[in-house]
Amino acid sequence: MARRRQNTSADSPLTLFDIFAAVIEYRWRAAFTFLLVMALSLVAVVLFPKKFESEAKMFVRLGRGSVTMDTTATTGQTISIQESRESEINSITDMLQSRQLAEDVVTAIGADRILEKHSWIEKSIDNVMAMIPELPESSGAGEELGSMTPEQIKLQEQFESAVRYVVKNTKINSPKKSTTITVVCRARTPKLAQDLTTKFLESHNKMHLDAYKSPGSYKFFEENFAEHERMVSDYEDAMREAKNDMVVLTIEGKQQSLQEQITSVEKEIINTNTELFSARASLLDFMADMERLPEEMATETTRGIANEANDKMRDRLYELEIREKDLASKYKSVHPKLVTLRQQLNDSKMILASQEKEREHNVMAINPVRQDVHKSLLTAKSRIAGLEAKIDALLTVEQELNNELQKVNSFELTSSELRRRINIADNNHRIYAQKLEESRINNALDQEAISNVSIVQQPSFVMKHVSPKRSLLGVLGFLLSMLCGVFVAVASDRFPGVDDDYAELDQRLAQIESKATSRGIVERVPESSPVETDVAADDDHRVVENNHADHHND
Repeated sequence: MARRRQNTSADSPLTLFDIFAAVIEYRWRAAFTFLLVMALSLVAVVLFPKKFESEAKMFVRLGRGSVTMDTTATTGQTISIQESRESEINSITDMLQSRQLAEDVVTAIGADRILEKHSWIEKSIDNVMAMIPELPESSGAGEELGSMTPEQIKLQEQFESAVRYVVKNTKINSPKKSTTITVVCRARTPKLAQDLTTKFLESHNKMHLDAYKSPGSYKFFEENFAEHERMVSDYEDAMREAKNDMVVLTIEGKQQSLQEQITSVEKEIINTNTELFSARASLLDFMADMERLPEEMATETTRGIANEANDKMRDRLYELEIREKDLASKYKSVHPKLVTLRQQLNDSKMILASQEKEREHNVMAINPVRQDVHKSLLTAKSRIAGLEAKIDALLTVEQELNNELQKVNSFELTSSELRRRINIADNNHRIYAQKLEESRINNALDQEAISNVSIVQQPSFVMKHVSPKRSLLGVLGFLLSMLCGVFVAVASDRFPGVDDDYAELDQRLAQIESKATSRGIVERVPESSPVETDVAADDDHRVVENNHADHHND
């Protein structure tokens, strides 16, 4: 040992050979450390609190929450928003990880049951913590807590601890490109783990339904449905009364009827004016004929009637001719008597020549042509008067029809306004009726707790604990024990103070080794290597030193 310490110092580099040699030299220390750490690891594994796990799976299908909109969000114009299924699943996952859900689970199950200890280690730790006196609270902390009593403060702290426990021991997993969500809860007992998972699912279902619920929407749509139904009825009554006042069935039909009547009257006025112009022209012709035609005309003429005056004048002419011849025989041509007589003779001849040789006897009567023209004239005058009266009547009728058409046109504006209000109220009434039915269906679905999240795997009840994993902890304890044994051997080899501390332990282990050797348990090696010889010498020297130390202590 002395020789090895001369060759080994704390500052020299540590090699694998040094480690192996230290373990061989201090094998009993390393073995004792290994067994001690291994025993402690096994005790820790056995006494470590067990945890059980319950698993449930949810399936998110297409439902009213993903393909429909809230009834209160679609009362006006809407735009299409393409929301992916991944966002919906992320929202559900976020709900499952919310603190409110954990508080609901703790409230449903109870903080006492969640925090109840079942292992000996946990109960021992609680007993030790209970023996530690509590520190007095500062005045500032009391003001922050308000009017809470110590019992309420204790219950609140216990509730917070239970919430933290639930949040810590709950795992939510949602694989990519999948519509399933896995909920895993861990607890100290299988039944508690199953109950935690069950309450998680129930609380989430309620939270999910509340998230898509619009409180008061059904009452809102019911009131507006009744209000618009009353408005539609009032507007329809007003339209009916207005049509009854105007004596119309439809505005378009009334306008078309009036327009046809006005068109007919206008055509009649044009025709009447044409007839009036024609009648006036005929009247002018008749008046001209009246002026041209005589009032009377000979209706009968008798020819060959003797003319006594003409005969007497002829006899008188003969007498003048005879006397002219008589005077011509007596006087000269320039004699005044002869000139006067000849003048009388010439005048008589001219008068006689102007007289008709035969007399005619005419029977005069009223001119029938003029009489017919006069009748036609009177007829034309009366016709003109009738046509003028007809035109006046037609103009009056046209004015009345135009006035009525103006009233109908004015009523059309009122009717259009009423019809527009009726259409708006009716459309709103239909919308509110549809939304009311949707709200009623949503309320029924909410009351039945129907959502698009289905439980495809109920919370499991597994008796086998998932923590601690004894095989893994055993392997880790074995490795830790080996590392501790190697560390003790190397430390004993490289630090002299540590070797002195283990001197008594080495002495007792050497005694055990000598007894085992004397009984033939340990086989001896025929030939020892130089290193083994040194190790044996060091062991002998260490035994002597231990005996000397024991003697000194005595």
